[in-house]
Amino acid sequence: MYYFSFLNLYGMIPRQLEQKHLKERISLERAKEKAWKQLREKQAAVLSIFEQGEKIPASIQQRIQNEIEKFKKEWSEEGPHFSALVKKQKREREKLFQKNK
Repeated sequence: MYYFSFLNLYGMIPRQLEQKHLKERISLERAKEKAWKQLREKQAAVLSIFEQGEKIPASIQQRIQNEIEKFKKEWSEEGPHFSALVKKQKREREKLFQKNK
């Protein structure tokens, strides 16, 4: 009975929990890629207004740079999306091992 309780957390064994966490991480990476693609498409649309070789105003360049920096902060390993996932997964692992003491 003790062995069974060791293996169960939300009906999962440690390997299943690890696989669940990997799927969540992959899903978050895909969301990041999608957000980056949308940002680049938005920037391309803004830049398409200007003729080839035409100088892009500094305000537009700065806006684009600011959007890229915001994206990097939001989607970095220390950003809110990844931090929340890491904290959630840590709590799940701790809960699994606390149940097994």
